[in-house]
Order: sequence, then C-alpha cells, then structure tokens
Amino acid sequence: MDERKVLRATIWYTISNFILKGIGLITTPIFTRVLTAAEYGTYTNFVTWYSIISIIATLSLVSSLVRARFDFKEKMNAFIKSNLFLGSASALLISLIIWFNKGFFCDIFVLDEKNLLIMCICIIVSPAYDIFLCIQRFRYQYKLVVVLSVLTSVSNILFSLFFIYIMEDNLFARVLGTYMPTFVISLVLYIYFMLKPGVMQWQYCSYSLAIAIPYIFHLLSGTILNSCDKAVITKMAGPVDNALYSLAYSAGLMVNVVWSAMNSAFNPWLGEQLNKKNYEAIRRRSYGYVFIFTAGVIGMMLLAPEVLMILGGVPYYGARYCVPPIMAGYYFLFIYSMYVNVEQYEKRTVPMAIATCVVAIVNIVSNVIFVNLYGYIAAAYTTMGCYAILFFFHYLLVRRMKLHNVYDTKYLLVLSGLICIFVVGSLYLYNYNILRYVASAIYIITIGVVTWKNRSIVLTIVGRKTVEEDMDYKHR
Repeated sequence: MDERKVLRATIWYTISNFILKGIGLITTPIFTRVLTAAEYGTYTNFVTWYSIISIIATLSLVSSLVRARFDFKEKMNAFIKSNLFLGSASALLISLIIWFNKGFFCDIFVLDEKNLLIMCICIIVSPAYDIFLCIQRFRYQYKLVVVLSVLTSVSNILFSLFFIYIMEDNLFARVLGTYMPTFVISLVLYIYFMLKPGVMQWQYCSYSLAIAIPYIFHLLSGTILNSCDKAVITKMAGPVDNALYSLAYSAGLMVNVVWSAMNSAFNPWLGEQLNKKNYEAIRRRSYGYVFIFTAGVIGMMLLAPEVLMILGGVPYYGARYCVPPIMAGYYFLFIYSMYVNVEQYEKRTVPMAIATCVVAIVNIVSNVIFVNLYGYIAAAYTTMGCYAILFFFHYLLVRRMKLHNVYDTKYLLVLSGLICIFVVGSLYLYNYNILRYVASAIYIITIGVVTWKNRSIVLTIVGRKTVEEDMDYKHR
C-alpha cells in the first residue's frame, strides 16, 4: 500500500469532514433560531427514527463489502448490483408496510404523515449512496467522496433554508430540504450502478446476507445506543428537553469529524494489513491514532460552554453539563469500533451483534429509569456507561479470536481513565471560567510538547512514515 495515498486520503477526508461539519455548526445557530425548540427537537427525533428504520429496511448489505472486495475482486460490479437490488427491494417492502399502517407508526415515532412519507420514500434508494461512498473509500478515491459529500451537505442546507422561507410548516420544510437532495443523488447513483456491466446473481446476495443479517443487529443496537436517548427524552420529557440534549450532542460534532475522517482512511488500511497478517504494523499505527482522538475529546470537554453559546445561545446553555459524558461516550465508541473493525473483517458478526444487542437493551432500560428520575442529563451518563461496557465486550470477543494483541490494551485503558478524570474535572471547571481558561492553555501546551516528543508515532499514523522506518528511527 502506498503510504502517500493513505496520507492524502486521511488529509482530504479530514478536510471534507471539517467542511461538512463546519457547515453544520455554522448553520445550527440559524436553525435553532428559525425553528422553535419543539420543532428542533422533533426534527432530531425524525433523524433518529430514520437512522433506525434505514438499517432494518436496507438489510445493511453495504457491511459485506469490507470482506467482499477481497473475495470477489474481479466480480465487484455484479456483486454490487445484486446487493443493491436486494437492499432496495427490502426497503420498498418495509416502506409499504409502514405506510399502510401509518396511524400506528406515526404514534410510535411521534411524527406526522408528511414526515413519515419522506422517510419511506428516501429509504428505498439510500443503499446506492452508501455503497458508492464505501467503494470509493476502499479505493482511496477521496476526491469523489469529498465532492459528493460536500455537494450533498450544501444542498441539504440551502434547500432547507429555502423551504423554510416559502413554507408555513417549518418542521416539514427542514425535513424535506434535508432529505430531498440526498434522494435525488441516491437515485442517480442507483441508475449508475445498474447500467454497469455484470449479471445479478443470488449467490452474491446469500454471501452478503450471511454477514449482514447479524451485523444488522449490531448496527441497529449501535444506533439505538446513539439515538434511543433522544427518542426516550422526546417521549418522556418532551421535544424541548430533547432539543437541549440534541444540541449538546451537536457540540461534539468536531470530535465526530475527527473520528469519521480518521476511520475513513484507517479502516481500509486496517483490512489490508489484517489480510496480510501484518499485526505489528496495526499496533504501531494505533498509538498515534488513539492519541490524536483522545486529545480532541478532552479539548472539546474544556471548550463546551463556548461552543453551546455559539450554537444555541442562552436558552441552550444549561445543556453544557451533558457534554463531558457525551464526549466520553464518543471516546468509548471510538475504541470499541477499533475492535469491531477486526471482527467485521473476520466475518464474526454474530457474537458482535449479540454483545451490542444486550448493551442496547441495557441502555433503553437505564434511559427509561434515569431520565424519569433525573431528567435528560441522565441520558448522557447512561449512554457513556453502555459504550464503556461495549468496549469491554468487544475486547473479549477479539481476544477469543486471538487478535487482541493488534492493539495495546493497557494503553487504551490508561487513556480511558484519563478521559473519565476529565469528565469530572470539566464539570467542576464549568463553574470557574478563568480557571478553565488557564487549564485549557496548559492543556494545549502539554499536548503540543507530547506530540513533538512523540512525533515519530504521530507521523506513522498520518502515513508520513512506514512502520519499518519508525522502528528504525527508534533503534537509532
């Protein structure tokens, strides 16, 4: 693998993700002001249910591409067409079931019929968009990914603002503006894939189903872990509290940006190294990979109050106490995903799904109990705890596969403890801004010094050095 290609991909994925999330952050203050808190909370509730239903309806066949790109290297066109057709057919069936029972589902989802219809229509062609981005990332064709992602994001924002301006129903305008451009792009990509050479065959579908069906439960449970807190808050505390909680999650977008960008380049590289059984290379690169993300999470905790003031203003400022546990949850999500990537490559999706399902159930029950007792802030802590449990479970699963040594578990545990310390410390510092600003300055200087002293490891993660060069440097 050309290290420079990995470097370029990492840089461009990072740039594009910062652009995308930057657009989201810049426009969030606009939407929190043109929408009422109830409308903003209902919109995030729609996004939550869309994420859940799309996983079930499309069968998440895109997950099989992680391994299929090696097993069907010369037949990928036929493989993609077969799975695209099956995913869309399944989505159409589920959408019809939902629509013909719309009264029941509107009540369950806390949505009206117009928004439910948007959900049903968009899900049908959504597999094309996901498959296209996945294929381009595996091939390190970052330019297409960047252009398409930015085009989609900008279109979503512009159409949302336009529809809000011309429509009376601001909530429906936001939903329509967000999902209509994505639907059009997905439809074009669907036609593009179907026009490519290759004959659809059931053997490709059966291959994907064997991997994807268990993985559906993992993805679904992961989405529930990430989103059920919002649905529970909407149902039990109302859309206004959900708006506060959701904006606290939005404050963590920049951390999510770093993770998405790094994982977009790291995961394809990880699959190649696992295929070569080059475990030492993975272990070496993971040091800087985890360090960079951990540094970003802690920095986000320290700056959360300012970010919330920019995003939502004074009405949302009380949500700052949600941010530290939410950020810690992002950290545990990040490190358990490292183990999930290994399990997915090895096609061990059944135990993966069982572990995630069990924790998702725990999360739902704990959210119902503690949100009722302590309000929406409790959901941040229950979710953080569940992500920490998932880290432990997935570590055990990879250990059973005798692949746990691809990462340094002690290193991950030390950083996990540091994250937990900063959760408590950040909450204390929020009451003393001068002290927090001093602590932030000290933190930035410390990170700079540590990064410089360990620059060989950091250069390894971004691809400026190969693992072998880094080891030679250490010996010298």
